[in-house]
Amino acid sequence: MNWLTRSWKLLASIMGAMAIICAVFGTANMVDTRYAKAVQVEQVSTRLDVKIIQDRIGWVKQQLWEMEDRWSDRFYKETGDYPDSIDELKAFMNDDARERYRELEEELAKLERELDAKATKKGEG
Repeated sequence: MNWLTRSWKLLASIMGAMAIICAVFGTANMVDTRYAKAVQVEQVSTRLDVKIIQDRIGWVKQQLWEMEDRWSDRFYKETGDYPDSIDELKAFMNDDARERYRELEEELAKLERELDAKATKKGEG
């Protein structure tokens, strides 16, 4: 019966070692999959930044188009024709409208530069 006792002890030791190894690897896998990795967080952050900039660009363009429509209608009412260019339309605008249009153009250019920088950063990552 001595060999039977040793066999059971050996089997129990092997099973215990396997249980410990499984517990260690299971815990490591759980921790690895549960918490976001820094790279994933940065990618999500970059995508969110790009989306915010794209939304802002859309809003600025919408404001520019609305100003162009409004002032084109005024131009038409006064001259009987639509302006041939944006420069002609801007010359027709009053000072406040022209200043607002210029500010929106500057903001649009700035946002497009930011978007290009984010896209370049996103491409590198």
